[in-house]
Amino acid sequence: MYHASRTTQIDVVPVKSASPAPPSGIRYFQKGSLVVDVLDAGSGRVVWRGEAAGLLRYGPKEIAAQVDAAVEEMLARFPSSAH
Repeated sequence: MYHASRTTQIDVVPVKSASPAPPSGIRYFQKGSLVVDVLDAGSGRVVWRGEAAGLLRYGPKEIAAQVDAAVEEMLARFPSSAH
């Protein structure tokens, strides 16, 4: 089972900041979270959980590649025998 979300974060740069910013002084970021649960077939209880979160790159192909990489990293931590 998996749970996923995507949210938009707004970053407001001070008007007189030396930091590079768009003309409006507002930057938008897409953040994503992914939780993968492995359930016991008999009881339905969660026996293992993997989590990932971070900034998303724009575009469906880029986001898909990030999700694939996150799942691969999670599954690399999957124990050989979850109980």
